[in-house]
Amino acid sequence: MGFRVRKTPSEDRGRRPGGRRALGQGAALALAVLLGGSAMGAAPETDPPTLVVGVQETDFFPYFRPGDDAAPEGYFRDLLEAFAADRGFRLELVVLPIRRMFLGSFGEEIDLFIPDNPHWSVESKQGRELYYSRTVTTALDGFAVLPGREHQRPGPELTHVGTMLGFTIDPVLPRAAREMLLIERASQFESLFRALLLGRIDAVYCNVAVAHRALASLGRDPRSVSWSRTLPRFKSSFHVSSRHRDLIRELDDWMAENEALVTSLKDRFGILSAESTPWGEPSGGG
Repeated sequence: MGFRVRKTPSEDRGRRPGGRRALGQGAALALAVLLGGSAMGAAPETDPPTLVVGVQETDFFPYFRPGDDAAPEGYFRDLLEAFAADRGFRLELVVLPIRRMFLGSFGEEIDLFIPDNPHWSVESKQGRELYYSRTVTTALDGFAVLPGREHQRPGPELTHVGTMLGFTIDPVLPRAAREMLLIERASQFESLFRALLLGRIDAVYCNVAVAHRALASLGRDPRSVSWSRTLPRFKSSFHVSSRHRDLIRELDDWMAENEALVTSLKDRFGILSAESTPWGEPSGGG
């Protein structure tokens, strides 16, 4: 089935364009349809229920890239598009600023959020009952540096660190390191890695798979960078969240039934290869 994209949620929280009703507005009907209940016959084939998914506006390819004139792309989109098509939904992606993902966006309009994690934005989620899917993919995050600089510590040798606009880096750094580092931000990872390769900054805080794709877009091999041994490294997980427990259960069941497809999607976007060796370093890496 097709999908549509909006940059921000609309003010209209009633009917969808074309008469399509989002899961949030027609929960009883849509969940019955989703779970294969008797309501299936009540939804005309030409008017499927709409599954509205909130995604971050950040270019975080290969996981997700909103796109301006082009259609959005990435692992998250293809994963949920396959799920929606298999379960008879029309997918609608709502692109949200990172800072709005978990603030005023929990209205009836958004059915699923991706990516999410139970440990993210805890304060913003207080008082809200959310359910989380099984892991849709693991993620490796660290500080990319030039080869040969893996053991440099914050101080005279390592002073400038780059990361994306909207990303909060302070919690991942020890206090002593934060006091010695200057944080620079950009709207694209390609800009950050270009600055790193030119020696204008000393490190880039980044996901390994995202780093590999950014380097590829610059015509550079993943071996062009290494990963700091002195700054923190993390292995975390991406999930889908929702106010609808049954929807999360159905998504979990679908992913379990389609493990081969999920794996093939990860492979297509280079997520598996990025995480196939310790901290995404290719054989022979620093």
